[in-house]
Amino acid sequence: MKYFKYIFLLIPIICLFMLSSCEQKPKETKHYTVKYYVEPGIVFNEIIVEEGTYLEKPDDPVKEGYEFVGWYNYQTKWNFGVDKVERNINLSAFFKVKKYTITFETFGGSFVEPIECEYGKNIVLPTCEKEDFEFDSWVYNNERYMTIRMPDHDITVQAGYRYNSVKWKLNVQNNRIDQYKGTASKIEIPEFYIFGDEIRYINTIQAGCFAENKTLEEIYFPDTITKIEWSAFNSCTNLKKVRLSQNLTEIRGQAFAYCTSLKNIEIPSGVTNIQDFAFMMCTSLEEVIIPSSVEYIVDSAFSYCDNVVFYVALESAPSTWSANWNNQRPVYYNFQE
Repeated sequence: MKYFKYIFLLIPIICLFMLSSCEQKPKETKHYTVKYYVEPGIVFNEIIVEEGTYLEKPDDPVKEGYEFVGWYNYQTKWNFGVDKVERNINLSAFFKVKKYTITFETFGGSFVEPIECEYGKNIVLPTCEKEDFEFDSWVYNNERYMTIRMPDHDITVQAGYRYNSVKWKLNVQNNRIDQYKGTASKIEIPEFYIFGDEIRYINTIQAGCFAENKTLEEIYFPDTITKIEWSAFNSCTNLKKVRLSQNLTEIRGQAFAYCTSLKNIEIPSGVTNIQDFAFMMCTSLEEVIIPSSVEYIVDSAFSYCDNVVFYVALESAPSTWSANWNNQRPVYYNFQE
């Protein structure tokens, strides 16, 4: 009877032990590895996270010539903030190749349609035509091309021409145009020209170069031109429009004398000297814009320009200008475009 009493007391202890042994052990937290690849086979970043984690979206990787599309787990795009990590995963950056545009500057030559092309592709470039010139190649970054590999940005290529020796007389040693013998009505002098394998730049229009040309109506100078010599356009009676180089420093005597169809002229801001008879007998001249850089104007520079009005950037005429520089024609000072 005494033993039964002890057994009876042990029963609750045994039950408690059995209940405690039946309690579920805490579940072990699982961890997984996430690897990011920007280039195949090269781990860009590696992290270890708990199972069920929502990944934080990393900064978009940058790859020259490509647009980042997203992170992919094999063929499936990973949705950050939606997809959970439930196993080891590899996320690879997916890129789409970008397209860029080639624009063609022909300097008054035939129009060439822009070309859109994928980054890294080799493009065979078209040719173009220009009156009185012979097309040679396209120039980009001072190099000549007829095939070019597309860089990671839009580009403009410029037409490289050779001067037609029948129509032009060049002084190659001095990069000077000595004579034009063509009949074009509109001329845009290219920014550079090809001589042999070299890219060269015209800087001077020689005396009498276009004198007495009766077909020329418009001419446009590149900013490489620094000198227009005496009588360069004397008696070009049909010349109506001139765009001067922004690096021109002086307009020599009779440079545009007797250009009776010329309507207006804007003197570039680098010009310091307008010499004798520079625009004499430009009887149709209506407007002349003179910048503050001009230090000297002689009284004959605009003689017999009886219809002209002057617009001057200065407050008044400097003492170095001839007293009758404007030949009593109207002048508006403090002009600003």
